[in-house]
Amino acid sequence: MEFQNFFASALGKDRIFGATIPRSTLGCVTPLPELVSQELASGLDNDLAWYKLYVPGLPGLVGLRHRLTSDDELNIGTNLLFALLCLISCETTHKLDQRNQALKLNLQLAVSSYGQEFIYSPPTHRDSVLVCLLLADYRPTAVGISQHFAHRAIKSTLYLNLAFKVAEKLEMLPSQVNLSFADIPAMSNEEFEHHITNSLMGMKAFSQDIILDGLLSRPVRLLQEALDRMAPHLHVYQHAFQYRPCSPRIILQIQWATASYMLLDGLKAIKQIWTNPERLYHAVDEIEQQCLEQIRLCDWALSNATTTTTASIAREESSTARTLLKYRFHAVIGRIYGIALLHIMVLRSRTSSGSFSEASEIKPKEANQLGAKLSDAMSNISDDVGLQIVTFLSRFGHPFPDRLLAVLGMFIECTDIKLDGVPFWAPFRDVVLDVLVFSRSIAENNSINVKSLYGKLKENAGQQASVIEECAKRLGNMVASCGPGGSSIEAAFAGGCVFAASTKNGQA
Repeated sequence: MEFQNFFASALGKDRIFGATIPRSTLGCVTPLPELVSQELASGLDNDLAWYKLYVPGLPGLVGLRHRLTSDDELNIGTNLLFALLCLISCETTHKLDQRNQALKLNLQLAVSSYGQEFIYSPPTHRDSVLVCLLLADYRPTAVGISQHFAHRAIKSTLYLNLAFKVAEKLEMLPSQVNLSFADIPAMSNEEFEHHITNSLMGMKAFSQDIILDGLLSRPVRLLQEALDRMAPHLHVYQHAFQYRPCSPRIILQIQWATASYMLLDGLKAIKQIWTNPERLYHAVDEIEQQCLEQIRLCDWALSNATTTTTASIAREESSTARTLLKYRFHAVIGRIYGIALLHIMVLRSRTSSGSFSEASEIKPKEANQLGAKLSDAMSNISDDVGLQIVTFLSRFGHPFPDRLLAVLGMFIECTDIKLDGVPFWAPFRDVVLDVLVFSRSIAENNSINVKSLYGKLKENAGQQASVIEECAKRLGNMVASCGPGGSSIEAAFAGGCVFAASTKNGQA
């Protein structure tokens, strides 16, 4: 089963998730500009440093508040976005003391109140796309009106579907946005950032929709159609930061989107050629080299990055982006290794059982009992296919767990970073799911070693366990401020925080 499907299923059966989110059926009584002053909005805005880094086109709280006070027609999506960002800021740091817990409660009620109206009729506005992407990764149950059913009724996938639909109406999705590199060099910095972030926001909604049911769920034809829509935008992105100065933030967002594209492109290539181990060998090797080349390109681009802020902040953002992108592309390599190894095991199973079918997709049940298939593959080299499979496993299978362990080490390195004084706060789907998937794969590899290959754990099993345990602690540190008193993962989980949910799974 795809891990995100398992994750959603687990939350859907756990009534504790989101149980303490306050629900309001009376509506938000206090207008948000009165609840959050301009001075407070400016202070809270500073604590959104990580979200501004990751989320393309995220507006500042002061500007949002000004729109709420000046717009003739109040947009429910803008109100919800402002309330949600203020709430996220309150829970990202420990700056608000107990006397200000009333503000946090009122913000939670505002999110619930505005969310109830939004969920049934989201405005066709870019703020709606942003708020859907944030809710999917933050508190998917926050807009529910029934605590008893919220964990099942309001899921991350709902918001991602809404983000895609609204972006489609706004013509923000790849192939809908008219983005041409020929126009970019003459643009002002403000105009350039508007166009590029608009495109990146649509790309984010589009790429999340593609993998909504897991990486293996899409057939080659649909993957190719998606890649054809994304490719022209990737071409413009890559040319943009090579031919005009960009901020570290824009470079990070461009390269994050590039990594998503490369993962999907690698998946498509594997699905096309997985019945030929020799071609698969060269394809995986080529994808790995392309990712390493992107890391070198990131280093070059960030060394030439510009910023409108101070030199010290520019250096901090560049260093942060460099560390994160190194992690991101190595995580893509790890994912590609895992997908290729799964396909090679299924190939061995089908050729051994005489049920070989070149055209059919891998079925979920074929991913079971990998240990037995690996043992058979390593011992059965009586034919050319068997020999090619052993060669493939020697190159990619043997170092696989150590590659994943190195990526987990990079994640730990990322969590040591503070951005503008704010501790690390990762985007849920891209980073935290990677950590969970890689930890599970390392554990499964040891199970295969014990049950099917060598009868014992890997020599560095102790190191693996300590790294996985440290990853769980780092995930826990990210959510500690969500609970009352700032120390309880369980309280954050009951509050519907998906970071806390990932921590509970990581500890398990």
